[in-house]
Amino acid sequence: GLRAAAAGLQALFLFGEEMAAAHGAAQEAGYTGQLLWTSDFGQLRDRLKACLRPGDLVLIKGSRSVELERLVPELGDADGAAPAA
Repeated sequence: GLRAAAAGLQALFLFGEEMAAAHGAAQEAGYTGQLLWTSDFGQLRDRLKACLRPGDLVLIKGSRSVELERLVPELGDADGAAPAA
């Protein structure tokens, strides 16, 4: 959370119970971008899709146990097409 706050990110979406501390740290560090912490995959997907604009770069990072790769086919590219394999 502290590093994310200092990195200049426009949005930070945290997924899973283990991200509670990172969420709190980002808030305490004064992070001013869009910030979401949830354990609901549907909420994560919907908020991320609503936030994305053409040309945005998305880093998806997480433990294999939370299966964040499920997001990739749902996000597509800026035109709504599926991402390249």
